[in-house]
Amino acid sequence: MTATPRAPTRAALVAAGALAAASEARAGDGPWALSQDDRSVYFGAAYTRWSRFAGGEGSFVGEPTDVGTSVTRTDVGGQLTYGLLPGSEFEVGLAYAWSGVSRFDAAPCDVMPDGPCATVSGLAPPSARLKILLLDEFAGRPVSAAFGPTFRFGDFTRADRHRITAIGDGQTDLGGFLAVGRTGGLGSWSYAAFAEGGFRYRLGVGTVGGHKVPGDEWDAALDVLVQPRNELAVGLAVDLLVRPVGVDFEEIDVEDPDRFTSLSVTSLKAGPKLIVKSIENTSFVVSSLFSVYGRNNPVDAWTLGVGVGRFVPSRSRVGGP
Repeated sequence: MTATPRAPTRAALVAAGALAAASEARAGDGPWALSQDDRSVYFGAAYTRWSRFAGGEGSFVGEPTDVGTSVTRTDVGGQLTYGLLPGSEFEVGLAYAWSGVSRFDAAPCDVMPDGPCATVSGLAPPSARLKILLLDEFAGRPVSAAFGPTFRFGDFTRADRHRITAIGDGQTDLGGFLAVGRTGGLGSWSYAAFAEGGFRYRLGVGTVGGHKVPGDEWDAALDVLVQPRNELAVGLAVDLLVRPVGVDFEEIDVEDPDRFTSLSVTSLKAGPKLIVKSIENTSFVVSSLFSVYGRNNPVDAWTLGVGVGRFVPSRSRVGGP
């Protein structure tokens, strides 16, 4: 029903002053790629809480419904990124998640069948992606740009897909992305900005209302960071998720185990990000995302993410054997 919460992660560390601190924004997001044999490790946690839901009319038109309880989710995990051949990198992500509610005596927890609000915990769907650099601003191009395939495996979450506390939709996703970004100077300051869009073809596990379940998804992200000092970067992060094909919440069958995964959804979130580079090659990240718009999705979701990223250069770059 909702997108998997994304902890603030690390954009590929680039050897440029403009990204000295901002480079820990997201793990592997953006167009920048690690140099060959360089590595980046990120460990972090994300906490999400919501209690109001908008149906098919969306939160700008319809009146959101108070579900009578707060739904929370916590993810703890990390990403490992490795520089492959020049201009390419590979990233894997893995997290453990807990999801539950604050009250079991309020609708829908007291009326829907088969424990829709039961606490769920376990491995979140792991992901992987390959990034290939198309344009490199540090080679004289006006922007940096990259693309690549993505993969996410979540078949093992299928048994809990009918719960509002589900940590996966119970399927495997195959997709791809395209990212464009640039860094530069702003007087004595510097900046880093990127936009990224992706598509996930979801291997369907059934149909509801003539639509594949779960439906294919589009997502997008925007990061704009300014760096007033070498050890500090602040900015704005925006996340968009769209599943264009599916049914509206008002049309679901409460006894159908695919009642939530069959929804057509839109979710737009935005919020601030702070990055502090306290020691060489290590950055601490804090971000907070708030719901801006929701359709067949929560409208008051708040996600707090914290983490630490570490860049590890190849031995050849630090004088090793």
